[in-house]
Amino acid sequence: MALDSPTEKELEQIHLLMDRWNFDWNHARPYFDDAKKDYLAYKFFRDPNTHPYKYNPSVPLVFTIIENMVSTVFNSFFQKDSVADIQPMEGSHMVMPDVIDEVMCRQLSKVVNAVTMHPDREFMPNMQEFFKNTCTFGNGYTYVVPEFDYEMQSEGGGPLYLGPKVCPISFWKLVPDREGYRASNCRWLWYLEWVSFDELKERHENQDYKNPEGLKKDDWIPEDFHRDVLAKFGKGVNPNDAYDKKNDMYLLLHNYDMKTGHFVTLAGNKMIIRDSATPITIETPLGPEKISIPPYPYCPFDDLRLWPFHEEFFAMGVGSVARGFQDEINLWKSMRFENVELGIHKFFLINELMGPDPDDVWIYPGSIIPVKDIEKGLKVGEVGDITQGSYVEQGQAEKNAQDSTSMHETMRGNETARRETATTIVTLQRAGLKRLETFMKIMSTQWFRSVLLKIIIQIRTYMSQSEYERIIGEADAGFYRLRLSDIKRGLDIRPASASIDQIREIEQQNVVNFLQIAAGQEDLINRPELARHLFSLFFPNLNPDRFILTPDQMAMQQQQAMMAQGQGQEAANGGTPAGGQPVGQPTIDANQIISRALEGRMGGRQGQYQ
Repeated sequence: MALDSPTEKELEQIHLLMDRWNFDWNHARPYFDDAKKDYLAYKFFRDPNTHPYKYNPSVPLVFTIIENMVSTVFNSFFQKDSVADIQPMEGSHMVMPDVIDEVMCRQLSKVVNAVTMHPDREFMPNMQEFFKNTCTFGNGYTYVVPEFDYEMQSEGGGPLYLGPKVCPISFWKLVPDREGYRASNCRWLWYLEWVSFDELKERHENQDYKNPEGLKKDDWIPEDFHRDVLAKFGKGVNPNDAYDKKNDMYLLLHNYDMKTGHFVTLAGNKMIIRDSATPITIETPLGPEKISIPPYPYCPFDDLRLWPFHEEFFAMGVGSVARGFQDEINLWKSMRFENVELGIHKFFLINELMGPDPDDVWIYPGSIIPVKDIEKGLKVGEVGDITQGSYVEQGQAEKNAQDSTSMHETMRGNETARRETATTIVTLQRAGLKRLETFMKIMSTQWFRSVLLKIIIQIRTYMSQSEYERIIGEADAGFYRLRLSDIKRGLDIRPASASIDQIREIEQQNVVNFLQIAAGQEDLINRPELARHLFSLFFPNLNPDRFILTPDQMAMQQQQAMMAQGQGQEAANGGTPAGGQPVGQPTIDANQIISRALEGRMGGRQGQYQ
């Protein structure tokens, strides 16, 4: 079928998009250029042309700090196998009277964890990449989209829904509206994507993309219009800049309108290949009606910042903060290596008038410098030793980098400069991790909840109820009776875990030790009140009343439980206790009881061991 040339309206739309793109790209370009230095610093690359020294060593300071920060955040966020903990909000039964909210939230948590953690969704690798982008450049972006199998059909008639895909977006592939300082208050966002021509044809068949054959036509855009655009906006909008001829790849500029939720995609800087706002005709009881439906029932973009500025879109990351100190350390190492070589391989001063012939001095690799103002014919040049001072300066630069990023050596498992008690180490680690915990709180309460909410909306929109019930293994408790507005205001969505476990383990051990000491000071210390106070500081989510029984009471309770269990086994075995031995005293002392309780290994309201 012959392709129609673009209409006047489409040409005006291309002109408007290029106008937007020109201003937004010029605003973001300096930040993108600066981010390249952060990327090279992470890979501890050092250009030998930037200094006059022979040696070109490079220390992985930025790499070390970023990897430590990423591993701390990643392990704290995903220390459990599940990702979501969904609870009904207070009074949600008033919003959802026909829903068994507690059961529904338990079922929904199971489905969210199942579809998100499926290996085909690659959730964990994507999260690691997202955290690394955020820590390196200061800005991290995700794109939450549904995945479909277009060769299989769902019960509703469309393609089969496979699950959510939380895609990390490269720092250079998202360009914001120049007036916005968060994705939520931007007027629009640009998402850059390079795709092959075959991929465009496949999207034309399965999605709402237009026929891409117009990209192959040199005269697709009128020449006079083309010249006008190039004259106004320059080389950046030339179609040749958006086409990789060698690989047959085209640049797609996805312009997402934050207000309407629609995409307009420009391919090759010359063709609008998708406009989701184009109305479609549907049949209604009143006759045909044209409607315009956004591609997704939510905004698919989410952003996160490590160290943001006030009302600025681009934040600071570890790369921009620590790379200056890394360059300083590299410089000191180059100077130190040069100094060591000059100390071992001497250079010589030779008198041009009375000294020996330079060709007769064959010592290598020392150098010879002809001069005219020395008394002797040949003199050995001496260089002062600066190695000790350079080590001091290097250590100071490393300390400054750790102070700036709040990533100290004690938080990487290294020893302190001097011997410290366990409580002092905990205090140092807690103080050092305060800035990182601030970042994690923002990430868990804002970014991660937004991502989980989009996943839940996807499940409600695209997954059939029969598939939902197949996953949970029981009847739906009311999830499919909810509207999207009910989901947004009736559910408390939290990450399954978001605490720094390294610190928590040390805190638990110290609290256990302290309570053991306090157990013998009943006349001086009100042990129950002390336990409540410690729990409020270190374990606010646990009920201290379950764990403040005296050791005798705890041992007696444990003995009664073991006797009851033994009697049940004895009856089942014809009167012989399990193992052929009589039931004796409990083998778990009070200290172990406290330790296991604080570690969260006691389950049920009666405090029985799991």
